[in-house]
Amino acid sequence: MSKSPCPIIRMNDATFGDWSSITQAGVIEADAQSRGHMFIDRTSNAPVRTFSGVWEATAHVEKITDFHMDEIMVFLSGSCTITDETGHAEHFKAGDTALMPKGFNGEWRQDETLRKFYMIVDYGQAGHP
Repeated sequence: MSKSPCPIIRMNDATFGDWSSITQAGVIEADAQSRGHMFIDRTSNAPVRTFSGVWEATAHVEKITDFHMDEIMVFLSGSCTITDETGHAEHFKAGDTALMPKGFNGEWRQDETLRKFYMIVDYGQAGHP
């Protein structure tokens, strides 16, 4: 039996790097820290990038405007509340799964350290599929 060029990946074998400040636009909490481990990062010929891994962050609030990705999240620990621009809020905790679709506008509020598995299709800032 030959070795597979694409082996199965055990997602809970993440090796995290050091904590670093979250600097992306929209983060309201200035002292927020995150770290993660990316398992897969694929870029096709089209302007689409697909990547997956585990992400962990300390408590923070983030305003999300015209989200340019589709992201599937499985919450592993901690919790957060995601509120859309109409005011509809959903609370997520360990064991829950969510999809944040391209074009989403709203707020991500996390009052504790949270860890999630993610799978993202990133259309880039231009939003081209």
